[in-house]
Amino acid sequence: MMSTEDIKDLLYRKLKEVYYGIPVYKDRHPPYKKGKVPERIVVHMGTMSNTPWSMGYANINILVPCLESMGYKTPNNTRLNELQQIAERNFLSCYFEYGGNRGKYSIEDLSTEEDPDTDSYFVNVRLFIKVANLSLIHI
Repeated sequence: MMSTEDIKDLLYRKLKEVYYGIPVYKDRHPPYKKGKVPERIVVHMGTMSNTPWSMGYANINILVPCLESMGYKTPNNTRLNELQQIAERNFLSCYFEYGGNRGKYSIEDLSTEEDPDTDSYFVNVRLFIKVANLSLIHI
């Protein structure tokens, strides 16, 4: 059976590969000072059902600092769009094998949201995950 920590680790590794150079964190990112907020990615995992096909959801938040070029904070829509397109290409529908487990994840929803606490906006990639929780019996 694949745990939620295994899935976070799988997604963490994939994100490090796909978004090379952007820090990736599990569950939450470290605190930042206003005005010194970098791009970063946070992967969250919900619960998984414990059935022959375990199913659950993960959220990938790709955070981008606000622009202040107009005298007030605005989303960096060009960068958010670029990062969203990378997510669509790499996470739309993927089969995986990890630690002897097989499964599939696919994008269920994409949105752009504000994180006012860190002067950022983020692309939220919601993934539906389905993992085979079956073992074959040899007779």
